[in-house]
Amino acid sequence: MSTPPAGRARPRLFCPLPGAIHPDHRQVEEGIRQWARGTGLAALPGHEALLSHRMGELAARVLPQADREAVQLLADLVLWLFHVDDDCEDGPLSARPAGMAERLSRLLYAAEYPPAPLLPRDPVFAAVRDLRRRTDALFGPVGGAGLVHSLRVYFLSLLWETGQRTAPECPGMGSTR
Repeated sequence: MSTPPAGRARPRLFCPLPGAIHPDHRQVEEGIRQWARGTGLAALPGHEALLSHRMGELAARVLPQADREAVQLLADLVLWLFHVDDDCEDGPLSARPAGMAERLSRLLYAAEYPPAPLLPRDPVFAAVRDLRRRTDALFGPVGGAGLVHSLRVYFLSLLWETGQRTAPECPGMGSTR
């Protein structure tokens, strides 16, 4: 973003909606920490740095009128997404599309079928199972199916990103890809 020339004031950003935040935002922030400890995410590399992003406050600003459980679910989901994204960008599979595809398909399976017994004991898997159970509890099976669909789309984008790290490709204007 460019700086306005000297002597000219930056125009005010107009927003027709007043600022709002859920009254339990501090408890939601603490709830993220408790949830991360309970699922094992707190032991993952970079976890403390992720907490500094105040995901509970973000969720509380996005859903200022919602039930606290919905705000907590969103905050926990955002933390989980950050962990998954960091692992996909910097983890051991970040430049191995086949390995990444296997991990993401197993994560998707865990989200689709939370009680499945044959999945790895891994904090990321435990967390997505919990997120799916809570989504079903709050929003019913249609909400749970929506979460799974959204994760499928997100995982495909992560897989594409992994492929671009290993074989970058910039299609031209006449490309048929």
